[in-house]
Amino acid sequence: MSAEALFLFRKMPSVKRFICLLVLLVLAGSVAGPAQSGNLGLQGGYSGDLDWYIGVRTELETAMIFKNSRSTLDFNWFFPDGDNFKYFDFNLNYLWPVKTLIEDTKTNLYVGLGLNVGRGWIENIDDSDNWEIGMNTLAGFAYGLGRHVMFLEFGYTFFSDYDQWRLGTGFLF
Repeated sequence: MSAEALFLFRKMPSVKRFICLLVLLVLAGSVAGPAQSGNLGLQGGYSGDLDWYIGVRTELETAMIFKNSRSTLDFNWFFPDGDNFKYFDFNLNYLWPVKTLIEDTKTNLYVGLGLNVGRGWIENIDDSDNWEIGMNTLAGFAYGLGRHVMFLEFGYTFFSDYDQWRLGTGFLF
């Protein structure tokens, strides 16, 4: 853990630290198991406070607990209205299938929980750099196309100065 990340973690209220640690342990356990297969793809969408975003996403199947469960790691770059404001985030999420719609495929409805690390800053202004750690809740629909997956997802990030909702879609190869 970097010194800056450790500093951010220590600044958090104790309840927030406990919840983030609990989520991180669940996510680490899901990723540490043997992954059956994975996908890499592109995503994009709209966020309530920060406008449009594009990103990359990887998913690893972790069906140790639930069939079709998976861990995701993604990076998103946002395009906010202010020309000088810049923002990106990383997310590590665990997705649980709620309902498999077509047996023996990746087509399902899912919910998820995870961690968000975001960085925002204003160009050409010293001391405007701000890193935040938050939590994600997600709900979505995944449609399996053989090895490939299309998805539509709604999420909300909270416990962060960058609390925001987002609606996105993507395609995993």
